[in-house]
Amino acid sequence: MGIADGRLDELATSISDGASIDWETWEGESQDLEAKALVDSLHRISQIAEACRSLTIEGCSDELPAAPSAQWGHLEILEIVGRGASSDVFRARDPRVGRDVALKLLLRKPSGTPDGVIREAHLLAKVKHPNVATIYGADERDGIVGIWMELLEGPTLESRLLREGTFSVEDAARIGADLCRALAAVHSVEMLHRDVKAENIVLQDGERAVLMDFGVGVEFTDPADTESRDVCGTPRYLAPEVFHRSPQTVASDLYSVGVLLYHLVTGDFPVAARDAKELREAHREGRARSLKDACPGLPEAFTRIADRALARAPEERFATAGEMADALDAFVRKLEPRRRRPRIQALALAAVLVIAALAALFYRSGPFAEVKPGSQIVMASIDNRTGDHRFDAVQTLLETELRQSAHVQLVEETRRRTALTRMVRSSSEDRDLETSREVAWRLGAPLVLGGTLIPVGSGYSLSLQLDLLEKRAPTPVAGWSRVFHAGDENELFGAVDAASRWVRRTAGEQSASLAELDLPVREMTTPSWEALELFHRAEELKQEGRWHDAILLLQESVEADPDFAMARMRLGDLLSSLTEVEAYHHWEKALESIKRRPVSKREELNIRGMYAIDSGAFAEAEAPYRTLSLLYPNDYRASYYLGLTLRVLGRYPEALGRLLEAERKSPEPLYNVLVQIGGTYLALDDRAQASTYIEKLRAIDQAGWADAIQGALRFLEGGHEEAEALFRGMTASPEPEMASLGYGLLAAALGELGRLDEAGEVLREGIAGDVSWGRPSTRAGKLLDLAYVLTLQGKVDEARAACLEALELERGPHQIARVGTLLARSGFLNEARSLLPALASERDKPLYERVELQLRGEIHLAEGEIEVALQDLRRAAELDRPGPKPYLAHALHISGQLREAADSYAEIVRAEGLVWMKRICDSPDPPGFFALALEKYEETAGSVRLHDQAERARERLAALRPDRVN
Repeated sequence: MGIADGRLDELATSISDGASIDWETWEGESQDLEAKALVDSLHRISQIAEACRSLTIEGCSDELPAAPSAQWGHLEILEIVGRGASSDVFRARDPRVGRDVALKLLLRKPSGTPDGVIREAHLLAKVKHPNVATIYGADERDGIVGIWMELLEGPTLESRLLREGTFSVEDAARIGADLCRALAAVHSVEMLHRDVKAENIVLQDGERAVLMDFGVGVEFTDPADTESRDVCGTPRYLAPEVFHRSPQTVASDLYSVGVLLYHLVTGDFPVAARDAKELREAHREGRARSLKDACPGLPEAFTRIADRALARAPEERFATAGEMADALDAFVRKLEPRRRRPRIQALALAAVLVIAALAALFYRSGPFAEVKPGSQIVMASIDNRTGDHRFDAVQTLLETELRQSAHVQLVEETRRRTALTRMVRSSSEDRDLETSREVAWRLGAPLVLGGTLIPVGSGYSLSLQLDLLEKRAPTPVAGWSRVFHAGDENELFGAVDAASRWVRRTAGEQSASLAELDLPVREMTTPSWEALELFHRAEELKQEGRWHDAILLLQESVEADPDFAMARMRLGDLLSSLTEVEAYHHWEKALESIKRRPVSKREELNIRGMYAIDSGAFAEAEAPYRTLSLLYPNDYRASYYLGLTLRVLGRYPEALGRLLEAERKSPEPLYNVLVQIGGTYLALDDRAQASTYIEKLRAIDQAGWADAIQGALRFLEGGHEEAEALFRGMTASPEPEMASLGYGLLAAALGELGRLDEAGEVLREGIAGDVSWGRPSTRAGKLLDLAYVLTLQGKVDEARAACLEALELERGPHQIARVGTLLARSGFLNEARSLLPALASERDKPLYERVELQLRGEIHLAEGEIEVALQDLRRAAELDRPGPKPYLAHALHISGQLREAADSYAEIVRAEGLVWMKRICDSPDPPGFFALALEKYEETAGSVRLHDQAERARERLAALRPDRVN
C-alpha cells in the first residue's frame, strides 16, 4: 500500500520549509517498494538541503540587522524588515491581540497632513479581501506617522522575477486578475492605491497575489481640484496623464496593472527611460512599445488585455478594475487544461529537480561549453578582506589580465554605469555579485566574475566565482569556482596570472590564443603595490568623472615607479584632453618604459596608435590599429579606432567600412559608434544614411546626439530655422557634455548665417556654462571661436583678450596654432612671436613642426614677406592631415596666386558636410568659417574666369545670407 497524495504533499512542504521530520514514522508508512524508494530519496534530499542551509559565508548574511528593542505606541518593535526612501518597515508585536504585524513608520512628512494619512488608513482598514493586505490601524506618535498591517512574508513579484525569470502568461494573468480584484475592493471605499508595482505585491501560499503598501494611497479627487494633484508612485508605473499633472484616477491605477503585466512576462517596461524627465518626454511623444510588438509570440488575447490597460488615453482603458479582472479570468479559463502526471511520478520528478537545484549550489571547476567568441564578461568586485588597502588593486590586476583575451571582453565601465542608472542604482555602488549579475543580464553578457581575497597565515588565498547566465533571468544556470594560493605578496602576482588563465580557459579560450596573448601581470604593470594602489584609486576616480583628482594620483603612481608604463599611458590619455604638452611627455615616457618593461599587446598597440595621431605622425597611426583589429577580431573597439584613424587620414569610404564593422561587432547599439557613423555619412554627403543613424540614436534614447546630426543635416538642406531650434534645444540638456556641444553648434550655425552678434552671445553663455561644469578644454575652444567671431567684426582688442584667456587654460599645439594665427592677422605680431619658443622645443614631433611652420608663415605674411610665408605654409600643409588647408588658401589669395587659391577654397566649399562632421565629432571649425570660404571662393573663382563655379558659390552664399548685398 502506498502513501496518500496529501501526505506526500505534506512531506515535500516540510522538506522545503526545513521543518523537523520523523523519518522512522514515514518509513513505517511506506508499504510498497515504490513508496519506500521515494521516501528514501526524499530523506537524502532533506539531508542535502539541511547541509546547504548550514553553509554560511563570512559577511554574506541576507538577514537585516535587528532594530533595537523599542516601543511605538502600544506596539513592541522586534526587528527591521525593510527600508525605503520614505519609510522603514518593522516586524512588531501587538500584545493586545498577541500577533506579529508589519509596522510602517513614515520618515518624512507625507503628501497631505498626518491626520489625512491616518484617515485614509482608517478607510482602507474597512477593506477585507484575500488579495489585499489587511490594515489594522494607524496613528501618530511624537510626530511620526505609523500604519500597522498584516505581516506578509512571502516573496514579492519583483524578487521572484529576479530570481526565477519572467512569468508564464497564465501565471501573469492569474496574478493580474487577483490584483484587479484587490483594486476593485480598494476602489469600493473610494480610495486609490497609486503605487501598484511588482515590489508591492506578495505571493502567499505560492500563488495568491496580495496587494500591500498603501503609503501613498489617496481618496478620489475632483478633477478640478488642482490642490490635490500631488504625483505619487513609481515613475515607470505611472500613467502618461499623471506626468502632466492630471489627477490620478481608477484609470491610472489600471494603467499600472498593465505595466505590471508587461513587466512580468518580459522583464522590461513599455517605456524606456533613465529618469522621470525622460519618461515624461517619452510619454509626451507617445514612445511606448506595445506588448504585442515587444513579444509577438504571446497569445493575442493576453496582449490585447495588457495593451488596452496601457492605452495612452484613460478613456480607452478598462472602465473598472472588475471589468479587467473579468477579462483576465476569461483568458485563463480558455487556456487548454494541462494534463497532470500521477502524483507519485510528479513528486519523483520534483525530487530530481530539487537534487539538481541543490547540486547547483556547489560550484564545480570543469570548463563551460565554449561560450561564443567575443562574449562579454562583467567583473564584480574582488572583496579584499586582508585589511591592507594596497591589495584592492588585485581587482585592477585581474581586469588587466583579462583584457589580453581575444575570446572574451570585459564590459566597459561606461556601459556598466548606464545599466546601473537604468536599475535606479547609484553608479558608485559596490560591485557586489548580485548587482553584477543583474547588470550582466541587462547587457546581455553571459559571464559574471567575482571573488574574495583573504589572508591565510603569512600568505593569501584568492577565491574566484565564475557564473554563466542565460537571457531569461539574472540567475546563474551554472557556476564554477577555484581557489589560488600565494605564500606572500610577491607570489600574489602569480596567483592573479593563474586565476586569469583559469577564467579564460573555463570560458573556452584556446591554448594557442593564451600563449600568444598572455603576459605576466607583474611585467605588464609594476612590482610596486604602492604604485598599483594609487593606479587603482585613479581608475575609480576617472570613472566617476573626477579627472583632476585621478591625474594627481597617477602622477604619484609614476613617482612610486617611473617605469609603470600603463600609469604613464593613463596619465597621457587624461592630460591629452586638458593640456597637450604634458600629455606628450607622458606618452613618450610610456614608450620608453615599454622597452624596459613590456605591456600587453593591446595596450602597446593602443599607445602607439594614439601617440602617432596626437603627435601628428598620421601615417604611422594606421599600422598599430590594423594589427589590433587582426589580433582582436571580436572586439568592436579595434575596428572603431581603425575607422577613426582612417578618417583622420582622409580615407572616408574605408573609414566608414570599419565603423560599420564596429557597429556589427558591438554587443549592443553604442552611441559613440553610431555618432561617428552618422558624422561620416555627413562628410560623404550621404544624407539618407545620415538620417538612418539619427533614428538609431533616438531608438537608444540618445536624443542629444541625434539632434546634433539632424541639426547639421537640416542646415545643409536649407532648414536653418529648424537646425537652430534643434541646437538651441541641446543647450537646455541636463548633461553638461551635450549642453556644451549645443552652444558650440548653435554659435556655428548663427555665424554661418551672418548673425555674428548673436553667435558671440551664445558663445559667452556656453563659456559661462563650461565654467560651472568644470570643462576647461571646451571652454578654451569656445574662447577661440569667440575670438574668431570678434576678428570678423573688427574687434581685434577683444579678440586678443579672448585668445590670451584661452591660452591660460590650454597651451597645446592646436591652441597655439589658432591663437597665433588670430594674433598675427590682427596685428599683434610680438605676442604671436612669443609663442614660437614653446613649439621649437618640441620640433622633433611632426605636429609641433607643422604648427611652428604655420605660425612663422602667418607672421611673415603679416609682415609682407610673401614668398617666405608661402614657403613655410606649403611645408606645413605637407605635414598636415589630409583635407582642406584654409591657412594655405588665405596665403595664396593674398599673394595673388588666385587660380591656386580658388582650387584651395574649392576644396573647402565642396566639403560642407565635412565641416559639420568636424563640429560634431572632431576639432571644430569656427562660426562663419564656411561662409567666409564661400566669399573667398566666389571672389577668386570670378577673378580667374571660373564663372560657373563663382555663380554656384554666390547662390550658396545667398541661401545662407539672403540679405547679403552683391
